[in-house]
Amino acid sequence: MVLAGSLVNALGTGLVLPFLLIYLHTVRGIPLGRTGLLLALPGLVGFVAGPTGGWLSDRYGARQVLVTGQVVSAGAAVLIACVHSAGWAAPVLALYGIGNATFFPSQSGLFAQVAEGPLLQRMFATNFVLINAGIGVGGLVAGAVANVHHPGTFELIYVLDGVTFAVYAVAVLSVRLPGGPVHEQAREGSYREVLRHPLFWRVFGLAMLLAVIGYAEIDSGLPAFATVTLGLPPRAVAVALVANTAVIVLGQFVVLRRIEHVRRTRCLLVVAALWTASWLLLGSGALVGPHAARWVIVCAFAGLFGLGETFMAPTTGPLTNAVAPAHLRGRFFAANSLAFSFAFTVAPPVATGLIGRHVGAVWFGLLVAGCVTLALSARRLERRLTPEQNGALPLLDPETSLVL
Repeated sequence: MVLAGSLVNALGTGLVLPFLLIYLHTVRGIPLGRTGLLLALPGLVGFVAGPTGGWLSDRYGARQVLVTGQVVSAGAAVLIACVHSAGWAAPVLALYGIGNATFFPSQSGLFAQVAEGPLLQRMFATNFVLINAGIGVGGLVAGAVANVHHPGTFELIYVLDGVTFAVYAVAVLSVRLPGGPVHEQAREGSYREVLRHPLFWRVFGLAMLLAVIGYAEIDSGLPAFATVTLGLPPRAVAVALVANTAVIVLGQFVVLRRIEHVRRTRCLLVVAALWTASWLLLGSGALVGPHAARWVIVCAFAGLFGLGETFMAPTTGPLTNAVAPAHLRGRFFAANSLAFSFAFTVAPPVATGLIGRHVGAVWFGLLVAGCVTLALSARRLERRLTPEQNGALPLLDPETSLVL
């Protein structure tokens, strides 16, 4: 049931994911630089809301926190439809950030309660497929409905996004948890204990790199580069995201079978290589003249980036879960979510600032440097992990495993 609810929630995400920058800048007339700062607000709020959500998940249970966060996000999504100025957008996006920041640690903690071992890895991967399928369908609907000359179409998709948050909250409430509430099983812990853990900072560093060079840039840098630099319509961004989700939906389980017993750090090396190639491909769009060729490059970028995501999705969550002590699991996931808060705070103003000043080459250079750093960090972490933590378990079927 929780996976079905996650699919519905992803439909709402797909409706709005590529359009917040376009909505605020093009439809509501907020300057691009100020829009970049507004997009950073949810991430900034996450610096407080994320750790609080992790502490609450360990103390009161991941399900309770996840449901509360979804209710907050539902209200914020509906309020975004009413935004007409930067002054009104700021508090609404801050509220949206509170819901987003509690989502990752509480959902990951809930998954860890209902599954373990290889099943947990498959659950993260399956959820990732469903999320991307939902985003793809939602993106198609939004691409057909959203029209910058008719603000009501954007207001509609944000109201629908709010409805999907509410549906997910109901689905999570119906989940049966084994063994009683988590806060009755776990002993007291603290963030001080998390910070002193010998592997925390290395895992956190990987999460930081993945967030900065990945999702935060897709959320703000991609639509800014595609519409401002390449001169493509908003629909091109929606189509690109559909291509991204199609690769993930079609390829995730194939990749999962190949990497199920491969070291997780080796999977991250593949992510670094694929994302390096994808960002270089997108940057080449500025050198291409024909409009149709730019469409193809943006869609090809999204597909190649999605292939990298199929290696990442079954890797990062189980890696964090393997490293974290059970009574600190919520705090570990919440601390890692701070990496995404940082990324979504820093990436929008940096990306929109560089692209708006027509120095996108600097932006791409930073992204490639981040990919190289990701590869080096994964190699260093590999020497610190036990085989069990790194997912290097005995192969059950050598013919279905990819040797890396």
